[in-house]
Amino acid sequence: METSIDVVTADEETFAAATARLPTEIMHHILMIGAEERSRGKIFGARCMRLASWIRPWVAPVLYRDVDLWSEQQASSFLYAIESTGERHSLPLSSMVVTLAVKTIAFSAYETQHPQSRILPQTEAGNFTPAGTTSLTIMKILSVLTRAKDIPLPLRHLSIPMVILATKRQPDSPLLTMPRSITITGVDGLIWNAYEWKNVTHIRLTSYNPMFQETKWFLRLPALTHFAFAFYYEIPLGLRIAEELTAASQVQYIVMLVYPPVQGGRGRTAARENSKALQRLDEPSLVVWEDTPQMVAKFEDENVDRFWRNVERIVHTQRKEKAEALNGA
Repeated sequence: METSIDVVTADEETFAAATARLPTEIMHHILMIGAEERSRGKIFGARCMRLASWIRPWVAPVLYRDVDLWSEQQASSFLYAIESTGERHSLPLSSMVVTLAVKTIAFSAYETQHPQSRILPQTEAGNFTPAGTTSLTIMKILSVLTRAKDIPLPLRHLSIPMVILATKRQPDSPLLTMPRSITITGVDGLIWNAYEWKNVTHIRLTSYNPMFQETKWFLRLPALTHFAFAFYYEIPLGLRIAEELTAASQVQYIVMLVYPPVQGGRGRTAARENSKALQRLDEPSLVVWEDTPQMVAKFEDENVDRFWRNVERIVHTQRKEKAEALNGA
């Protein structure tokens, strides 16, 4: 007689009865498949964590490896879980988080309508919501995740709206250590000196075009090797920024997604001309994309490892082609 069980709705007694005779290897295999399932994996994993303590060492690393925060409620629950690890069980949940993505931001009418606000809602379409995460909770989460003594940090990638990083912090607050890879979405005024950037190797700015002086600041980061950003300016400044970046020996992979500097047909023409001018630099480390839907999708890929692998393949091909051209000349 076959026995079936819905882990999402089962109670602990039902679960124990259904799994008592299963070999450990089969149980582990079943639980891993369920926890990694795309649509209901997180729900499955969370339910398993509550059903039996012996399951936690298996499921917790999968459940907490990649964390997406869509609301303040989710963020608060996640903060509670990583703060109370020692009280509830011995697993260090904070050390299992590899990727953290903050998907939404809470806002008020003042923040988006006040004339002195630096928040630009049009560049954060779909991210601002009354139920979104708050800067206070996200800062507490980052404090927990980055205070680990392990170097490098268990947290490898952070995706976060710039408006949260622009939040003013208390003068006596310790610097928050940024992970090795960071994606910053949206536009605002980033408070750079509130964070420790020495471990950062990969930076992607999906909506922000750094000014020339900011480019120089990025180049002072000792470990930076990969840098991607949106480009909106007219080409003279764009060329200066590109030349500054490509001249820096430590930055090996650079991506510029070229957007129209102004709206309308003139802007589209300018974007095409800007792309051609950047490509004429003939710098193998520089990848130039125009803002077609396909290229924007690649540039904003949520799988950050896949994004950078794609960039690295393109750069390696460009380097090979240039070397072959020089050898054949």
